[in-house]
Amino acid sequence: MDEIAFTTQDFNDLEFIDNFNKEHWTAGPSSIGWNYDIEKTDPRINDIRQSLQRIKSKLSAIGEYMHSKDEYKDLEFGVQKITDGRTVRYLSELWMYFYKGLEKKSPNEPQLQLAISKENIHISVWFENKSANEKYLKNFLEDYSDELKQDSQIQIMLYESGIGGKLIDTYKTYELEKFAAKLSELNFDCKLGFQYIYPKEEVIRQGDQIVSTIEKYMDKMKQYFDKASNTGKQFTAKNISINEPTPPNPRQDSFNLLLNKKEIILYGPPGTGKTYKTKDIAVEFLSDK
Repeated sequence: MDEIAFTTQDFNDLEFIDNFNKEHWTAGPSSIGWNYDIEKTDPRINDIRQSLQRIKSKLSAIGEYMHSKDEYKDLEFGVQKITDGRTVRYLSELWMYFYKGLEKKSPNEPQLQLAISKENIHISVWFENKSANEKYLKNFLEDYSDELKQDSQIQIMLYESGIGGKLIDTYKTYELEKFAAKLSELNFDCKLGFQYIYPKEEVIRQGDQIVSTIEKYMDKMKQYFDKASNTGKQFTAKNISINEPTPPNPRQDSFNLLLNKKEIILYGPPGTGKTYKTKDIAVEFLSDK
């Protein structure tokens, strides 16, 4: 592929766009929107679009190169669109992405992303909404939390759901328990990504060598992407038919544990059902005997 580098100008332009958006975008509990008059009256809009097209062409070239590799050929591929209106608000960050098309091109599944913002580039497995979190993320964390904890370079970025959602917090992988508690508190209604992050200074320093770095970490993150896409699901044909796993049976799990361990310790605050559960298990155990 042709030599590609992200430059100081790219990052400066994205910072300018971010500041421009803050001037003309409102977001809050009762109001959210773009000042559409700016589209017609502000001469800077054309410069913004030209900058975005320049940066997008670099992301597109990297994405097409990755898509040509055997392990990426079967994935769907896209690049963030550049249009008018409120989408200008989104484009202080640009991204290209891969997904498996498990849910007919809806955003309700994990994505493998490469994105650039005013501060860095980041390569991530992204979960866009509550549906993706409940269907994929929950099982992914249960199955691969130990493996994630070993990867100290990954940061977890947690955002509010919806348009213009604010950053809630960041976590290291060794803080997975704290992260999981926050997910539970939010009832999984959020957006989040597991990310490798490269600050703009390092990206600029690497010049056209940054593509090799991106490829290396895209390949590494793709291992998590594959696991996240498939965990807890069984897919057939071209990932069209989805068979749900058998729902867990907590009572049967407790019964089996009692047969094996001979004792169970229940703990929790008053009123959470410890006594009720003990009686329930005892009745089932004695009935089986």
